[in-house]
Amino acid sequence: MSSISVIIPAYNAEKFIGEAIESVLNQTRPAKEIIVVDDASTDRTAEIARSFGERVRVLVNPANRGPGHCRNAGVAASTGKYLAFLDSDDIWMPGHLESLGRLMDEHSDLGIAFCPVIWFGDRTGQWPASVSKNEGPRDVFLEMIRNITCVPSAMMVRRTGHEAIGGFDEGQHRYRGRRIQAEDLDYVIRLSLEVPVMADEEPSARYRVHPEQASVIRVQQVLLAFHYRLRILLALAANPRHLGLLQAAQDKVIRCWEEHIEAVWAERDMVGLRQMIRFGLRNGLLRKATWPYLGKAGLPRIGVGILDRLHR
Repeated sequence: MSSISVIIPAYNAEKFIGEAIESVLNQTRPAKEIIVVDDASTDRTAEIARSFGERVRVLVNPANRGPGHCRNAGVAASTGKYLAFLDSDDIWMPGHLESLGRLMDEHSDLGIAFCPVIWFGDRTGQWPASVSKNEGPRDVFLEMIRNITCVPSAMMVRRTGHEAIGGFDEGQHRYRGRRIQAEDLDYVIRLSLEVPVMADEEPSARYRVHPEQASVIRVQQVLLAFHYRLRILLALAANPRHLGLLQAAQDKVIRCWEEHIEAVWAERDMVGLRQMIRFGLRNGLLRKATWPYLGKAGLPRIGVGILDRLHR
Protein backbone atom coordinates (compact mmCIF):
# COMPACT_ATOMS: atom_id res chain seq x y z
CA MET A 1 0.00 0.00 0.00
CA SER A 2 1.27 3.45 -0.91
CA SER A 3 1.48 6.28 1.59
CA ILE A 4 -1.22 8.94 1.87
CA SER A 5 -0.67 12.60 2.74
CA VAL A 6 -3.67 14.54 4.07
CA ILE A 7 -3.80 18.27 3.33
CA ILE A 8 -6.21 20.53 5.26
CA PRO A 9 -6.41 24.20 4.20
CA ALA A 10 -7.89 26.31 7.00
CA TYR A 11 -8.92 29.92 7.54
CA ASN A 12 -10.69 31.09 10.70
CA ALA A 13 -11.86 27.52 11.20
CA GLU A 14 -11.76 27.25 14.99
CA LYS A 15 -15.39 26.04 15.05
CA PHE A 16 -14.68 23.00 12.88
CA ILE A 17 -10.95 22.26 12.55
CA GLY A 18 -10.75 19.97 15.59
CA GLU A 19 -13.58 17.78 14.29
CA ALA A 20 -11.95 17.59 10.84
CA ILE A 21 -8.59 16.50 12.29
CA GLU A 22 -10.24 13.94 14.59
CA SER A 23 -11.94 12.37 11.57
CA VAL A 24 -8.52 11.91 9.93
CA LEU A 25 -6.98 10.41 13.06
CA ASN A 26 -9.87 7.92 13.27
CA GLN A 27 -9.27 6.44 9.80
CA THR A 28 -9.00 2.67 9.48
CA ARG A 29 -6.11 3.21 7.04
CA PRO A 30 -3.83 5.72 8.74
CA ALA A 31 -2.40 8.65 6.83
CA LYS A 32 1.36 8.96 6.61
CA GLU A 33 1.06 12.61 7.60
CA ILE A 34 -1.53 15.30 8.29
CA ILE A 35 -0.63 18.81 7.21
CA VAL A 36 -2.80 21.78 8.20
CA VAL A 37 -2.08 24.99 6.29
CA ASP A 38 -3.42 27.93 8.28
CA ASP A 39 -4.16 30.84 5.94
CA ALA A 40 -3.26 33.68 8.32
CA SER A 41 -6.29 33.06 10.52
CA THR A 42 -7.23 35.63 13.15
CA ASP A 43 -8.83 33.09 15.47
CA ARG A 44 -7.57 29.95 17.28
CA THR A 45 -7.32 27.73 14.18
CA ALA A 46 -3.54 27.18 14.37
CA GLU A 47 -3.62 26.77 18.15
CA ILE A 48 -6.27 24.05 17.96
CA ALA A 49 -4.41 22.23 15.17
CA ARG A 50 -1.17 22.35 17.18
CA SER A 51 -2.97 20.90 20.22
CA PHE A 52 -2.90 17.50 18.47
CA GLY A 53 0.87 17.44 18.93
CA GLU A 54 3.23 15.59 16.62
CA ARG A 55 0.36 13.86 14.85
CA VAL A 56 -0.36 17.07 12.94
CA ARG A 57 2.09 19.38 11.16
CA VAL A 58 0.93 22.99 11.06
CA LEU A 59 2.10 25.51 8.45
CA VAL A 60 1.06 29.16 8.83
CA ASN A 61 0.90 31.61 5.94
CA PRO A 62 2.18 35.11 6.80
CA ALA A 63 -0.66 36.57 4.71
CA ASN A 64 -4.00 35.26 3.48
CA ARG A 65 -3.45 33.53 0.13
CA GLY A 66 -6.59 31.45 -0.48
CA PRO A 67 -7.34 27.71 -0.54
CA GLY A 68 -5.56 27.04 -3.83
CA HIS A 69 -2.26 28.30 -2.45
CA CYS A 70 -2.82 26.43 0.84
CA ARG A 71 -3.43 23.10 -0.87
CA ASN A 72 -0.36 23.59 -3.09
CA ALA A 73 1.78 24.54 -0.09
CA GLY A 74 0.58 21.47 1.78
CA VAL A 75 1.40 19.22 -1.15
CA ALA A 76 4.88 20.80 -1.49
CA ALA A 77 5.57 20.02 2.17
CA SER A 78 4.25 16.44 1.94
CA THR A 79 5.85 13.17 0.86
CA GLY A 80 2.98 10.73 0.26
CA LYS A 81 2.35 9.10 -3.11
CA TYR A 82 -1.38 9.77 -2.75
CA LEU A 83 -2.89 13.13 -1.78
CA ALA A 84 -6.16 13.44 0.12
CA PHE A 85 -7.65 16.90 0.59
CA LEU A 86 -10.03 17.73 3.43
CA ASP A 87 -11.62 21.15 3.85
CA SER A 88 -11.48 22.32 7.45
CA ASP A 89 -15.28 22.36 7.85
CA ASP A 90 -15.82 18.85 6.46
CA ILE A 91 -15.25 15.42 8.01
CA TRP A 92 -14.50 11.88 6.85
CA MET A 93 -16.14 8.64 7.84
CA PRO A 94 -13.63 6.12 9.29
CA GLY A 95 -13.23 4.11 6.07
CA HIS A 96 -12.64 7.03 3.69
CA LEU A 97 -8.90 6.66 3.17
CA GLU A 98 -9.14 2.88 3.10
CA SER A 99 -11.81 2.75 0.39
CA LEU A 100 -10.29 5.36 -1.91
CA GLY A 101 -6.74 4.18 -1.21
CA ARG A 102 -7.73 0.65 -2.22
CA LEU A 103 -8.92 1.90 -5.61
CA MET A 104 -5.63 3.72 -6.14
CA ASP A 105 -3.63 0.64 -5.08
CA GLU A 106 -5.55 -1.66 -7.42
CA HIS A 107 -5.36 0.59 -10.51
CA SER A 108 -1.91 1.96 -11.22
CA ASP A 109 -3.24 4.24 -13.98
CA LEU A 110 -5.89 5.83 -11.76
CA GLY A 111 -5.34 9.56 -11.21
CA ILE A 112 -8.42 10.53 -9.19
CA ALA A 113 -10.56 8.36 -6.92
CA PHE A 114 -13.64 9.99 -5.42
CA CYS A 115 -16.90 9.23 -3.65
CA PRO A 116 -20.28 10.94 -3.18
CA VAL A 117 -20.68 13.21 -0.16
CA ILE A 118 -23.33 13.33 2.53
CA TRP A 119 -24.49 16.88 3.23
CA PHE A 120 -24.98 17.94 6.82
CA GLY A 121 -25.57 21.17 8.67
CA ASP A 122 -27.98 23.46 6.82
CA ARG A 123 -28.73 20.83 4.17
CA THR A 124 -29.23 17.08 4.07
CA GLY A 125 -28.97 14.43 1.38
CA GLN A 126 -26.32 12.91 -0.86
CA TRP A 127 -24.47 14.45 -3.82
CA PRO A 128 -24.24 13.22 -6.46
CA ALA A 129 -27.29 11.04 -5.95
CA SER A 130 -25.49 8.13 -7.61
CA VAL A 131 -22.26 7.34 -9.45
CA SER A 132 -21.46 4.75 -12.08
CA LYS A 133 -21.04 1.27 -10.63
CA ASN A 134 -18.49 -1.39 -11.48
CA GLU A 135 -16.52 0.71 -13.91
CA GLY A 136 -12.75 0.90 -13.91
CA PRO A 137 -10.68 4.04 -14.45
CA ARG A 138 -12.00 6.00 -17.42
CA ASP A 139 -11.84 9.33 -19.25
CA VAL A 140 -14.45 11.67 -17.77
CA PHE A 141 -13.19 15.05 -19.01
CA LEU A 142 -16.30 15.85 -21.06
CA GLU A 143 -18.52 14.88 -18.14
CA MET A 144 -16.55 17.00 -15.68
CA ILE A 145 -16.42 20.12 -17.84
CA ARG A 146 -20.21 20.07 -18.04
CA ASN A 147 -21.15 19.12 -14.49
CA ILE A 148 -18.41 18.30 -12.05
CA THR A 149 -19.31 15.49 -9.65
CA CYS A 150 -16.71 15.67 -6.89
CA VAL A 151 -15.31 18.10 -4.33
CA PRO A 152 -11.83 18.15 -2.76
CA SER A 153 -12.95 16.57 0.52
CA ALA A 154 -14.24 13.55 -1.38
CA MET A 155 -11.27 12.77 -3.61
CA MET A 156 -7.81 11.23 -3.56
CA VAL A 157 -5.23 12.20 -6.17
CA ARG A 158 -2.02 10.57 -7.34
CA ARG A 159 0.85 12.98 -6.72
CA THR A 160 2.23 12.60 -10.25
CA GLY A 161 -1.05 13.91 -11.70
CA HIS A 162 -1.13 16.90 -9.36
CA GLU A 163 2.42 17.80 -10.34
CA ALA A 164 1.74 17.30 -14.05
CA ILE A 165 -0.93 20.02 -14.13
CA GLY A 166 0.86 22.42 -11.79
CA GLY A 167 -1.55 22.06 -8.89
CA PHE A 168 -4.41 24.38 -7.98
CA ASP A 169 -4.89 27.86 -9.40
CA GLU A 170 -3.87 30.39 -6.73
CA GLY A 171 -5.84 33.37 -8.04
CA GLN A 172 -7.92 35.26 -5.48
CA HIS A 173 -11.43 36.44 -6.34
CA ARG A 174 -13.80 38.49 -4.18
CA TYR A 175 -17.30 39.85 -4.42
CA ARG A 176 -18.35 42.62 -2.05
CA GLY A 177 -15.49 41.78 0.25
CA ARG A 178 -16.16 38.03 0.42
CA ARG A 179 -14.00 35.40 -1.21
CA ILE A 180 -15.52 33.40 -4.05
CA GLN A 181 -13.98 30.10 -5.04
CA ALA A 182 -14.02 27.70 -7.96
CA GLU A 183 -10.35 26.72 -8.09
CA ASP A 184 -11.33 23.19 -7.08
CA LEU A 185 -13.58 22.86 -10.14
CA ASP A 186 -10.77 24.13 -12.37
CA TYR A 187 -8.37 21.64 -10.78
CA VAL A 188 -10.59 18.60 -11.25
CA ILE A 189 -11.45 19.45 -14.86
CA ARG A 190 -7.80 20.01 -15.81
CA LEU A 191 -6.71 16.86 -13.99
CA SER A 192 -9.47 14.76 -15.60
CA LEU A 193 -8.10 15.82 -18.99
CA GLU A 194 -4.79 14.14 -18.14
CA VAL A 195 -5.66 11.11 -15.97
CA PRO A 196 -8.37 8.43 -15.65
CA VAL A 197 -10.96 8.82 -12.91
CA MET A 198 -12.90 6.25 -10.88
CA ALA A 199 -15.67 6.55 -8.31
CA ASP A 200 -16.49 4.56 -5.20
CA GLU A 201 -20.29 4.37 -5.05
CA GLU A 202 -20.35 4.46 -1.23
CA PRO A 203 -20.17 7.96 0.32
CA SER A 204 -17.41 8.27 2.91
CA ALA A 205 -17.09 12.08 3.20
CA ARG A 206 -19.47 14.48 4.92
CA TYR A 207 -19.77 17.99 3.45
CA ARG A 208 -20.90 20.68 5.86
CA VAL A 209 -23.28 23.34 4.52
CA HIS A 210 -23.25 26.56 6.54
CA PRO A 211 -23.67 30.34 5.98
CA GLU A 212 -19.97 31.18 6.32
CA GLN A 213 -18.70 29.16 3.36
CA ALA A 214 -17.79 30.89 0.10
CA SER A 215 -20.12 28.73 -2.00
CA VAL A 216 -23.19 30.50 -0.61
CA ILE A 217 -22.43 33.42 -2.98
CA ARG A 218 -23.99 31.28 -5.66
CA VAL A 219 -24.18 33.33 -8.87
CA GLN A 220 -20.70 34.80 -8.48
CA GLN A 221 -19.31 31.33 -7.87
CA VAL A 222 -21.08 30.06 -11.01
CA LEU A 223 -19.59 32.91 -13.07
CA LEU A 224 -16.10 32.18 -11.74
CA ALA A 225 -16.59 28.51 -12.64
CA PHE A 226 -17.42 29.52 -16.23
CA HIS A 227 -14.39 31.81 -16.31
CA TYR A 228 -12.31 28.72 -15.58
CA ARG A 229 -14.20 26.59 -18.13
CA LEU A 230 -13.66 29.14 -20.88
CA ARG A 231 -9.97 29.34 -20.02
CA ILE A 232 -9.71 25.56 -20.27
CA LEU A 233 -11.34 25.70 -23.71
CA LEU A 234 -8.72 28.21 -24.83
CA ALA A 235 -6.00 25.84 -23.64
CA LEU A 236 -7.60 22.99 -25.60
CA ALA A 237 -7.64 25.10 -28.76
CA ALA A 238 -3.94 25.88 -28.32
CA ASN A 239 -2.86 22.27 -27.74
CA PRO A 240 -2.74 20.01 -30.82
CA ARG A 241 -2.88 16.95 -28.54
CA HIS A 242 -6.34 17.91 -27.28
CA LEU A 243 -7.72 19.82 -30.26
CA GLY A 244 -10.01 16.93 -31.21
CA LEU A 245 -11.94 17.43 -27.96
CA LEU A 246 -12.62 21.11 -28.53
CA GLN A 247 -16.00 20.98 -30.30
CA ALA A 248 -17.49 18.46 -27.88
CA ALA A 249 -16.14 20.40 -24.89
CA GLN A 250 -17.62 23.65 -26.23
CA ASP A 251 -21.01 21.97 -26.62
CA LYS A 252 -20.85 20.70 -23.03
CA VAL A 253 -20.04 24.18 -21.71
CA ILE A 254 -22.93 25.74 -23.65
CA ARG A 255 -25.35 23.13 -22.31
CA CYS A 256 -24.10 23.76 -18.79
CA TRP A 257 -24.53 27.53 -19.23
CA GLU A 258 -28.09 27.04 -20.47
CA GLU A 259 -28.91 25.01 -17.36
CA HIS A 260 -27.44 27.57 -14.97
CA ILE A 261 -28.93 30.70 -16.50
CA GLU A 262 -32.35 29.03 -16.70
CA ALA A 263 -32.06 28.03 -13.02
CA VAL A 264 -31.35 31.62 -12.01
CA TRP A 265 -34.33 32.81 -14.07
CA ALA A 266 -36.55 30.12 -12.56
CA GLU A 267 -35.69 31.46 -9.10
CA ARG A 268 -36.52 34.99 -10.33
CA ASP A 269 -33.15 36.18 -9.09
CA MET A 270 -33.15 39.29 -11.26
CA VAL A 271 -29.88 40.68 -9.93
CA GLY A 272 -28.16 37.37 -10.56
CA LEU A 273 -29.77 37.06 -13.99
CA ARG A 274 -28.45 40.46 -15.07
CA GLN A 275 -24.99 39.50 -13.84
CA MET A 276 -25.12 36.30 -15.89
CA ILE A 277 -26.37 38.18 -18.95
CA ARG A 278 -23.47 40.65 -18.77
CA PHE A 279 -21.01 37.76 -18.50
CA GLY A 280 -22.66 35.75 -21.28
CA LEU A 281 -22.72 38.65 -23.72
CA ARG A 282 -19.01 39.28 -23.19
CA ASN A 283 -18.18 35.71 -24.20
CA GLY A 284 -18.99 34.76 -27.77
CA LEU A 285 -19.46 31.06 -27.05
CA LEU A 286 -22.25 31.83 -24.57
CA ARG A 287 -23.88 34.75 -26.37
CA LYS A 288 -26.50 32.86 -28.36
CA ALA A 289 -27.73 31.01 -25.26
CA THR A 290 -27.78 34.27 -23.29
CA TRP A 291 -29.71 36.45 -25.75
CA PRO A 292 -33.24 35.08 -24.94
CA TYR A 293 -32.90 36.23 -21.33
CA LEU A 294 -32.50 39.92 -22.18
CA GLY A 295 -36.25 40.44 -22.33
CA LYS A 296 -36.85 38.35 -19.23
CA ALA A 297 -34.44 40.53 -17.29
CA GLY A 298 -36.20 43.71 -18.47
CA LEU A 299 -33.19 44.85 -20.50
CA PRO A 300 -33.62 46.66 -23.82
CA ARG A 301 -33.33 44.54 -26.95
CA ILE A 302 -30.50 46.40 -28.59
CA GLY A 303 -28.18 44.92 -31.17
CA VAL A 304 -25.42 42.54 -30.23
CA GLY A 305 -22.88 44.87 -31.81
CA ILE A 306 -23.92 47.73 -29.52
CA LEU A 307 -23.82 45.41 -26.52
CA ASP A 308 -20.31 44.39 -27.48
CA ARG A 309 -19.19 48.00 -27.51
CA LEU A 310 -20.89 48.72 -24.18
CA HIS A 311 -19.15 45.82 -22.45
CA ARG A 312 -15.64 46.15 -23.81
